[in-house]
Amino acid sequence: MQTSRRGFTLIELLVVIAIIAILIGLLLPAVQKVREAAARATCTNNLKQLGLTIHAYHDLEGRLPYNLTNKTTAVPDSTLWSPAPVDKGGWLVRVLPYLEQSATFAQFQNLDQTTAAAVSYTGGTLPVIKTFRCPSDATDSGLPRNNYVGVVGPVTTSNPCSAAISYYTYANGTSFSPSLGYTSGTDLGNTTNPANVRGVFNRFGARLDFRSVSDGLSNTLFVGESTILENAHLRGGWSGHNSGTAHGTTVMPINYPITKTTGGSAEQCINPLANYYNWGVSLGFRSYHPGGANFVFGDGAVRFLSQNIDHKQFQLLGCRNDGQSVQIP
Repeated sequence: MQTSRRGFTLIELLVVIAIIAILIGLLLPAVQKVREAAARATCTNNLKQLGLTIHAYHDLEGRLPYNLTNKTTAVPDSTLWSPAPVDKGGWLVRVLPYLEQSATFAQFQNLDQTTAAAVSYTGGTLPVIKTFRCPSDATDSGLPRNNYVGVVGPVTTSNPCSAAISYYTYANGTSFSPSLGYTSGTDLGNTTNPANVRGVFNRFGARLDFRSVSDGLSNTLFVGESTILENAHLRGGWSGHNSGTAHGTTVMPINYPITKTTGGSAEQCINPLANYYNWGVSLGFRSYHPGGANFVFGDGAVRFLSQNIDHKQFQLLGCRNDGQSVQIP
């Protein structure tokens, strides 16, 4: 007698394929969650390293790392850009030796104000530094970008575009007016006078240290996340001093990209994807982590702040010396 071998019928094969597809469909979200959890953990560790680096820099230099231009004295805002300031490097450049990047740091020239030339990198192409990148943001992968910017505080801007802006409209259709929260002054990122700085970073090299953070290190934001696609300045590389490249404001809520506003031509001034925008309100803090973004406080603690945080509390956290009570999330 001969024995016959029976294979799968077409229906049985389709059932097996369907079961496999269902299992894959159930597995993929879990894999994505694990991947995002790993990326978020790496991002948290990056910010922790930057927090420790800022402390190490302060211990040796007696001041916080800083952005710098050739502006040496406090001048009226109307003359800050006449002549235009020369870039002398951002705070990320200055902390390189404390991140085991001394060889990279040695390739930078003209970092001080003794020469008229702008900062330059003599080592060829600016290198990619993994500590400066959040793995959840794949934009410009392999290029020398940074996802972490210092906090300039809850400042508005004296940009002429702001005169036509009554409120800001976000991608989800909601509107936000700075007056609904808390703002502490005008464009204080454009000053060489530390008394006028509300955050811990600024564009023009105002000298600040831990003692100047009178609200307390544990109550003050130092560095947070920003996305490369929505923060156009970040596409210029991590070495610059300028707003957006080196720091952002807490004027706008977390994770709210501006898309348009009233006032006609003012729309261009604040659209972060346009060539012209009002940095004081468009260069905020954003991430690809669901629901919020990571920040490092002055004491080195890294916290994930919800995008639904009370906006006044968020602005208070961005100010180093307002003297107002704030609830830590």
